[in-house]
Amino acid sequence: MASGVGWTTNKVLALGLVEFVSGLGIAGGVAVKFSAFLLMAVMLGAIYHKIYKWNVPFMAHDKTGWEFDLLLLAANLTIFMRY
Repeated sequence: MASGVGWTTNKVLALGLVEFVSGLGIAGGVAVKFSAFLLMAVMLGAIYHKIYKWNVPFMAHDKTGWEFDLLLLAANLTIFMRY
């Protein structure tokens, strides 16, 4: 995965750790607003990479588009605005 994104292995591991800890924060009710903010930043980065770097369409039958990333961004925005 690191070579596909153009990052080092440590950066990809740090990204995974941020996603995991933020998910635990939201599920556990600890620092919910901050966790949702971090996950929104991750989803914005994912959408950016898919649209501008990899030229992935919004939705496709033969590959994963960025529609699910947009849904996760909206869900985290809802959590962020609610708490």
